[in-house]
Amino acid sequence: DLYAGVGLFSGTVGDWFEKVTAVESSVSAVKDASNNLGSHVAVHQMQVEKWVPELADVVIADPPRAGLRAEGVEQICRTEAPHVLLVSCDAGALGRDASLMAAAGYELDQVDVLDMFPQTSHVEVVSGWVRNS
Repeated sequence: DLYAGVGLFSGTVGDWFEKVTAVESSVSAVKDASNNLGSHVAVHQMQVEKWVPELADVVIADPPRAGLRAEGVEQICRTEAPHVLLVSCDAGALGRDASLMAAAGYELDQVDVLDMFPQTSHVEVVSGWVRNS
């Protein structure tokens, strides 16, 4: 769970996996995540770009408005995860990140748009990616 915040996604899907890693740079969010999540979730307080990637079955990334950028995509690639879920809150950043993900060998599999802020221009886009063999 990259850019894990207080552990929303780690807590939601964490029971499906034997081991979960959550990476978040905010000290207060990491403190909350440590309280929110079970003992099988390893919470790391650091920038995703400085984290030493581990092999993963699935990566969930919910980056800030600026998106993953090249550094975030590189970290995802280092996990060798065959499946990636990317939560994007900025269409421009998603466009750039989609191009980077495709160039890194991932294929877009599914897209869902969620209107979490009705009557505003803000939407969340959840995209599913599958690593090409």
